[in-house]
Amino acid sequence: MNFISLYKLAILVSIILLLTMFECGSGEHQKVRIESGTEYMVGYESCLFFTPEVGLMGGEKEGNACLWKTNDGGRNWQINRLKSGTVWDLTEKDGVAYATVETREKDTLLYTHSVYTSSDQGENWQLKCEMVTKESFLNLLVVDDRRMFMVLSRSLLETRNGGKDWQMVRNDDCRKVSIDDKYLYYKISNILFRHGPFDYLVRRSLESGKEQLIRLSKGVCIKKICGDVVFLEKGQHMKFYQIEEDMSLTFLGQLKQQNYGVDYVDYMSRCGNQLFVYLSVGMAVKKLFYSPDGGVHWKYVDKGTWFGPTCMLADSTHVRMFIIDPHLYLKSYTHERIWAEK
Repeated sequence: MNFISLYKLAILVSIILLLTMFECGSGEHQKVRIESGTEYMVGYESCLFFTPEVGLMGGEKEGNACLWKTNDGGRNWQINRLKSGTVWDLTEKDGVAYATVETREKDTLLYTHSVYTSSDQGENWQLKCEMVTKESFLNLLVVDDRRMFMVLSRSLLETRNGGKDWQMVRNDDCRKVSIDDKYLYYKISNILFRHGPFDYLVRRSLESGKEQLIRLSKGVCIKKICGDVVFLEKGQHMKFYQIEEDMSLTFLGQLKQQNYGVDYVDYMSRCGNQLFVYLSVGMAVKKLFYSPDGGVHWKYVDKGTWFGPTCMLADSTHVRMFIIDPHLYLKSYTHERIWAEK
């Protein structure tokens, strides 16, 4: 093999390495095999990690709402039964974990939504509040110990006294609900013009309760809202926009691969300007993307046929995304934390 052939081979290898680095995205990937504590034919619906080693999964086993805890980074899990029902949601605020359990009564078909809290990373749980409704549970958003929003199948509710009393925010179908330090965001459809279909982006001030909304163009669909970043789809074009103070939308970036045919956005989360988005693209295929700059540039991270819960953990040095296949393994994707310049 002459020098020219070796040179061409070196160039080819370099190109392949660069393409591989781009395809896999940046950051550290880790796959931990689950050794004990999880089973088949059990529903795992939610997860929450406090540290890279300590985390929870919520779900249902034999009609009971259960929590599984790991202290060794996902290798082994121990079960804790709360009550009958299913743990649909896990979230954390100010060092307190919140677990929402839904139970449906067979005789009345009413739903009981129970919110439990833990201040010791899931070792002990206390019932915080309960509510009985005709609607199923979708999401819980926590502002602080006393103020929470609960998203149900056909309404949006708010409490300001820790769940003792709930007030109706909107008595219709609210979707893609998100929250930041100043606003509550959500999507509604066909509120003003019944000949749509149109999606409306609504922003509600947490301080005053004042709402503002904009109607999107026909055929533009809100796939996900993550604070003041909204993910829009028209056809196979998937674009991200910044929601400005005057409710105008500023284009940030888009996923270059426009032929995915996104069925559903399973998960979108952020820490500052670092975002993860987790998409269902076709039959049983999931794809994970990462943006280091608020949605302007996106990197493909990984794909698979995962069916388990997903969550994000941020600390002072790193941002981590966890995807759990409850019967096989825990996958984590770690990036260094990017702090905004002061």
